[in-house]
Amino acid sequence: MRVTWSSSFAVAIGLAILTLTSSPTIVSAEPTDVRPTDAQYFIDFRSRAGYVFGHTYIVYGRLNARGQPVEVRYAGIYPLDDGRGLVFGSVIPVAASVRGLEDDRKATPTSVYRRRITATQYARLSAAVHRVGATEHPWHLMFYNCNNFAIEVAQWLGLRAPSAMLLPRAFIDELRDLNGRGI
Repeated sequence: MRVTWSSSFAVAIGLAILTLTSSPTIVSAEPTDVRPTDAQYFIDFRSRAGYVFGHTYIVYGRLNARGQPVEVRYAGIYPLDDGRGLVFGSVIPVAASVRGLEDDRKATPTSVYRRRITATQYARLSAAVHRVGATEHPWHLMFYNCNNFAIEVAQWLGLRAPSAMLLPRAFIDELRDLNGRGI
């Protein structure tokens, strides 16, 4: 059987549609070295629908005594020229920055992987996101995309990370599988 580019493209689009239309997977996990009394902060690795393939981003902040978020920040890497940047960034690297978007706040996530983190980890994470966000970065669909940013964050926290070449929902699910499901 001869596979052509158009049939491969159709398969990729089909997988993207299946990923985007499936119900969200939300799982919370505790790192084994962090006691709940020490973990007053959290990080969510999230995916959501967006454009063709979806998007991966992080949400992080402080928890109250009941373990509910009370201070929340959003961050992901995005082309500076939004939609046009995504199109051109599929071919050549385009200027991008790390920031939160309104779509991240409003869209229902397709997958969420929550980790509790300590105050020290939270301070390191906040400083690193601020440092990375203060500079422009090239964005490219194949060489540096939203999953690559999440990989950097996961590695700052000592987590194992999957391939950046997965669709966002599959990326979050694989991140969870590599680092533990349960509390």
